[in-house]
Amino acid sequence: MSLFKVFTATATVINDIVTSLDIKQYCSALFIDLSKAFHTVDHDILLHKLQSSGLDEKNVVAAAQLSKKSIGPVSDQNNTGHSHRASEALWYRLEERPSQQPSSIRPIDGSYFE
Repeated sequence: MSLFKVFTATATVINDIVTSLDIKQYCSALFIDLSKAFHTVDHDILLHKLQSSGLDEKNVVAAAQLSKKSIGPVSDQNNTGHSHRASEALWYRLEERPSQQPSSIRPIDGSYFE
């Protein structure tokens, strides 16, 4: 992951938070790092905690599908003889309505799971 992508993603999240606060909306962010250590997390427990924190079931299912796709083996691009797991962080923002109920997960690239 290049530094430019990290900076752009961070700037986007900060801008979204400031914009939401300026118009008196609730705002929260969820940063999921799907790096090598992530595969040691019990996904069932993680998904249960996401759902119990107010995230609706269809968004929890979307997060589960993303985690399964994103932590698979990655080809050896440096010809070191070792395959490795994805190390790029995927960042998702929980958009909240003023009622404090999360409405959707939006990856920073702009696509939605609703």
